[in-house]
Order: sequence, then structure tokens, then C-alpha cells
Amino acid sequence: MWKKGKRFIQPIAHVKMMAIIQPLLSGGISKTVNLPNEASIEDIKNIYIEAWKLGLKSISIYRDGSKTIQALYSKIEELFSKEKKLEKRRLPPERKSITHKFRVGNQEGYIHVGLFEDGKPGEIFVTISKQGSTLAGLMDGVAILTSVALQYGVPLKDLVSKFINTRFEPSGWTENKEIPVATSILDYIFKWLAFKFLSKEELEEIGLTKKEKHEKKKEKAEVNDTGVSCYICGNLMIRAGTCFVCVVCGATSGCS
Repeated sequence: MWKKGKRFIQPIAHVKMMAIIQPLLSGGISKTVNLPNEASIEDIKNIYIEAWKLGLKSISIYRDGSKTIQALYSKIEELFSKEKKLEKRRLPPERKSITHKFRVGNQEGYIHVGLFEDGKPGEIFVTISKQGSTLAGLMDGVAILTSVALQYGVPLKDLVSKFINTRFEPSGWTENKEIPVATSILDYIFKWLAFKFLSKEELEEIGLTKKEKHEKKKEKAEVNDTGVSCYICGNLMIRAGTCFVCVVCGATSGCS
């Protein structure tokens, strides 16, 4: 007796069901008799003979696993018994960390990164000078979500690709030679993480390249995919002849 799970029908039972209905029909019945993978040639032969004896006009047989790709999958237990559970990678009670001070426009803050034993980031804390503000609360939330994602195995490269180039205030020029302009605090944080922990190949995949040095202050107006940023306040600048002028604070890029 072949048995697959708690609810099953023997191959011969398929044949008998068709035999009951066949006298009521003028044509053949389209019904597949399913056999397990271990069915022998003799088993298949007996099915055909029994179908002939019962007066069936047609019959089709399928042996489980006889095709590389099949619609029917009899080993249901394998689909549900091997559910993958996410495992959280925990940091040691005492861990190495990195603290980085940053400035975006007029906003100062600190990024604290806790490291796993292999030196990869496992937790992030962001502290900014405006504690108790909406911005500080949002930064705390982003840091917690990022920490949880890293501990459950989300690649840092994927997180960076989602958060860089986000634009909101405060934005503007920074004191970091690798990131002279940031379109937001999130943009700065995740670009810094990328340059600190990602390989050159990973940086290229998400479109980031390291900058060797600051440009001269008079040439600090930078054209990027979001426009021309003021090096003082971070707002968009407008062209005035060969110069860029900020209509908010009056800064100019200098004329070429």
C-alpha cells in the first residue's frame, strides 16, 4: 500500500472511480492516475490491464518525480517541515565600537557603531544636538531599525542603497573630505557607513566613489542629481551668469 500523508487515494481507486462514470459518457475520461516514485514497471502494467478490464476508453498515468518540473508535489511534509527561521546575531556584552563626530549644515551630531567580533557593524546609535526634537526622535528610530536589520543579517549595502540621497533639512556642506555635501542627515550617515565598512566593489554597485580631497571653497558649489547645493546652508542655488548664488543666505560660488 502506498501512502502519502493522511489523505491519499490508492492508484487503483482512481481507476475504479473512472470505471463507475465511464458507462454514462460516450467519450473517454480525462483523469490522471498518480503513482509514487517507487512504482515499478509491473505496477504500471497492472493499472493499464485493470483499466481495460473495467471498460475504460482512455487512461493516463503519471509517476511522481518522472519530470524535472512538475505541478504535483506529493512530498508536502518537506515543504512545511523545513521552514527557515531568522536567527538574530547578538553582539558580545563588551564590544569594540567607533564614534564619529559629524556636521551637516549647522547641525552637529555623533554616530556610534558597535562592532561584531569580525569587525562588521552590528548596532548604531545617532546623537544630535537637538535632543527631544522630532528630528532626534526619528534618528533614534532609524538607528534602532538599522541595528535590528544588521543583527538579523540584512546586508549593509542594501540598507545604504535605500537611504543615500534622501533629501530633507538639515542639509548642506560637511567637514568630511569623503562626503563634502549631504542632502540630509540620513544621506550623510549611510554614506559614512558605506565608506567605512563596504568594499570598493560594493561601493561601485551602489554608485558611490570616494573623494580624495575638498575642493577649494570658491569652487564648492557642487552639481548633483538633486541640484546645486549651497556650501553654507545647503539650499538650492541658482545660476547668475557664470556663478551660483544662494537666494536664502546670499552665498556665492565665485565666478569662473
